[in-house]
Amino acid sequence: MQVKETPKQQVSARLSSRQKQNLLGFTFFSVGSPSGILLSLTYGLWFMKHFSFLRRFKRLRLFLVAVLIVVTIGTLMAGYWFNELFEEKNAKQVDSLVAYFKAQSVLGIFAHADDETLAAGFLADAGQRNSVFVHTITLTRGEAGYPDPPICRKEDLKLVREAELRCYGFFLGIDRQDVWDYPDGKLSLLPKQGQSELVDRLVEQIRRDKPDLILSFDPDGGYSGHIDHQETGRLTTRAIVYAADSEYKPELGSAHVPDSLLYILAPKRALQMLGDEKLRTVAKVQPSPNYSMPIDKVAKLTGWRTHTSQHLDQAYPVPGWLLFEFFDQEHFLAFDPVTNELR
Repeated sequence: MQVKETPKQQVSARLSSRQKQNLLGFTFFSVGSPSGILLSLTYGLWFMKHFSFLRRFKRLRLFLVAVLIVVTIGTLMAGYWFNELFEEKNAKQVDSLVAYFKAQSVLGIFAHADDETLAAGFLADAGQRNSVFVHTITLTRGEAGYPDPPICRKEDLKLVREAELRCYGFFLGIDRQDVWDYPDGKLSLLPKQGQSELVDRLVEQIRRDKPDLILSFDPDGGYSGHIDHQETGRLTTRAIVYAADSEYKPELGSAHVPDSLLYILAPKRALQMLGDEKLRTVAKVQPSPNYSMPIDKVAKLTGWRTHTSQHLDQAYPVPGWLLFEFFDQEHFLAFDPVTNELR
């Protein structure tokens, strides 16, 4: 027996996930942002002014005005609370970290294609606006990140993801992009010899580039709790210490100590209030940031669109154009990787 769908179910079935996001986003905008509240308030007052039948009901008009005021105040408070989830009050606010540290070169070390979107504001600021030499190394080709629905054959995914990465890197102003071929999802399972080889490759790159700033994940939280992110942070930190030691394999180049190592950090309160158990664990274990800088909204949204294969725009319940109205800061822990002193 075929069950007939209700009209509501039929409408829901016809809405794509992006349409649902935009519908939710427009609703949230209407009640959660100052511009949306102003529009709602203006429409409400216009409605009561022009519909003459309401003039006969003075109490009803007063009641509607009172409801409108309460809703306006409530939604303003809700919008303020939501915005506060993405702020880190104890972090020093700077417009540009590369300008603040007077850096001339940056090395970013990531696990996957699309990880660079997590620091898109920092990278765009370095590559596009400050003409800093930016080199990124991506340790895997992302072959395990097979989304639903897929946009390519599984055996071609690593090629597609690398192409997306290189296109987005060009947009960000990255000068050099290296994509290595370690197994996606299995960095922590590399044998001891494989880990040593990877670390030595990083040591050689650090000594060759001699970057002022190195950007990667923190080994405890890894921004999202992804085990590859955590392992990338561990391997990077280890490589920096070895690269600074003049007695460690001098054949890999002369020793170099970067000015700072930057860990990319997620907004802690947002993880606690909006995240699942895994993300709440990240909030507990990741260090507190000591610097924040503005997100580049255009760079973020361009990254989401460029990494089409991963459907990044579907990872959140609201569309990016709304999310980044509130999530408008990137957070970092900057410290000396040899002495562990905060910068």
